[in-house]
Amino acid sequence: MPTDVLSLRNGLEVAFAEAGAEDEPAILEFLTHLSAQSRRRRFFGAAIDLRAETHRELLGDGSDHHGLLAWCADLKVVGHAIYIRLPGGSRAEVAVEVADDLHHCGLATQLIIRLARHAEAAEITQFFAEVLPENRDMLAVFRDAFATVSVGGPDAIEIEFPTSDWRTADARFQSARS
Repeated sequence: MPTDVLSLRNGLEVAFAEAGAEDEPAILEFLTHLSAQSRRRRFFGAAIDLRAETHRELLGDGSDHHGLLAWCADLKVVGHAIYIRLPGGSRAEVAVEVADDLHHCGLATQLIIRLARHAEAAEITQFFAEVLPENRDMLAVFRDAFATVSVGGPDAIEIEFPTSDWRTADARFQSARS
């Protein structure tokens, strides 16, 4: 059972744990219950094969491909984040999704902080993410919590930041809670 528990801005307690193959049904259920808009923002399309996407996200070895889940008290997944290292490098793509009713509670930030901490230990020095320009919530997470560099394009904005920024992001989160 996960021991990393945090109270979000709305008071909900969530527990964090590494994602494993045994979590596939719970992740699939979580993704299925996301709004069409949230699925589109996460996967750049609402009409995707969620079963295949869930399976693909669970493939990996833990250091080059790592997933993290946030669970609430009723053992329901309320957040999922993943990084995938680029072959032979020190950069990894990061992606995160949070239950629709938990946006603006700090969960996305906390998932990325925990992923970055793990990635840094695995000698990944940079995270990057592609974000749809309309996804203001996710852009705000990166802008407000992490020191980001972004390159805009018509279809996506690429965000990049050092994994070591998790310390500053965590300090900002803790400070905002005080």
